[in-house]
Amino acid sequence: MNEDYIFEEEDEVKVPPEPTSSYVPVGPPETKKGLAVAAFVLGVISLICFLFMFNILTGIAAIILSIVYLVFYKGKEGKLLAIIGLICGILSIVLLVVSLILIGANIDNLSGVLLEYMML
Repeated sequence: MNEDYIFEEEDEVKVPPEPTSSYVPVGPPETKKGLAVAAFVLGVISLICFLFMFNILTGIAAIILSIVYLVFYKGKEGKLLAIIGLICGILSIVLLVVSLILIGANIDNLSGVLLEYMML
């Protein structure tokens, strides 16, 4: 039988000693570039889909996430992603506004072409 657990007196119990190893489990280093990656993805999606009006939500979200990352985290790991997301978000909204202005300016020409096409 193991001597560490033998009762010497009625109230006293020997407990095995705690391990004295200096090993500390090490996990992966924490990176805080999740906002930058999200801004990049939303910016690229908004740039690809700028004519579907879907980019209003994704473009604004990309701009906000990029600014939050650049102001609060100031990390060098995701800085490029955040800047690209910011540029893509702004560019997609500008392209949407320009395309809507051009469509609005030429609506008379477009309606005439559509009516002529429907008559055929």
